Amino acid sequence: MKKLKYLLWIPIPLLLFWALKDVQFQELFNILVRLTPLQVAALLVVNFLFVLVLTLRWAVILRGLGAPVGIIRLLSYRLAGYAVSYLTPGPQFGGEPLQLYLAKKKSSLSYELGSASILLDKTFELLGNFAFLGLAFLATLPLGLLSTSGLKLALPLPSLLIALPAAYLTATFFGIRPLSWCVGRLPAGLLSRPRIGKADALIRSSETRIVAYCRRRSRTLLQILLFFLLVWAISLAEMRMVLHFLGVSVNLRQTLLILAGGKFAFLLPFPGALGALELTYVAVFDLLNYGAEAGISLVLYMRARDLIFAAAGLIIAGSGWKRGTPVSS
Repeated sequence: MKKLKYLLWIPIPLLLFWALKDVQFQELFNILVRLTPLQVAALLVVNFLFVLVLTLRWAVILRGLGAPVGIIRLLSYRLAGYAVSYLTPGPQFGGEPLQLYLAKKKSSLSYELGSASILLDKTFELLGNFAFLGLAFLATLPLGLLSTSGLKLALPLPSLLIALPAAYLTATFFGIRPLSWCVGRLPAGLLSRPRIGKADALIRSSETRIVAYCRRRSRTLLQILLFFLLVWAISLAEMRMVLHFLGVSVNLRQTLLILAGGKFAFLLPFPGALGALELTYVAVFDLLNYGAEAGISLVLYMRARDLIFAAAGLIIAGSGWKRGTPVSS
């Protein structure tokens, strides 16, 4: 499996070449110099608020599970996990075991509660991301960017995107534990192995916690809706701000399309969506007649922003790994 991950690096040079081959770098430079230090500072504040809201969602879930942890500590664990997810191959997953490890070591959070909280948090996140992609797709239909045949093929997409996380939450609302059921269908010989057996016990215990959490359906649905609105309102505000600062004048539907394009690129299994994000934004900005340079300028801003947070996460991860004494919450 690890060797297969390395194969994901192979197409990246080709994707980057394809994205950058027609870019006029002097024009790109002219766009980037429009950003002032004050504007960059404002954007960083908005991004910190975004990360804080994501951390608050995790904190609310933990409190509902009966294991409150301070938001500053959770913020550090989330940043460490984000660094791993961003810098390694995969669709923005991979840092969750590190989040769980740090929460266990530094805040004495049990693996059962930690796993349950992270699984719920990721389910909320996926449901929100896919719901946004579906709504953005529907909202941008009036732009007329798809042909009739393309429209027929793409119309089922919103429902398909939302189906998996929605089905998981719906099952837990009715006391069903889908992951436990799937693991229970494994061959007895496989389940008898120590590692598989421990994983099976952890999954069953965690899903029991999740089912108990989701018994209060109205609370869970309210949390999903509230954090969906907060996360995407901040994301939309940031995108509008940065495009305005870069001198790209777009309407709301175009902003939704640009934001959705970036989110889709990050769902692809390339480290940090490298190559995929560049190619996606060159295609989207060309489609909207703003030019490849505007798309790449947005990508460079996003890369700088993400690497700042990833660097902070790596520092936290390195510090947390070296210090071995747990801190009670």
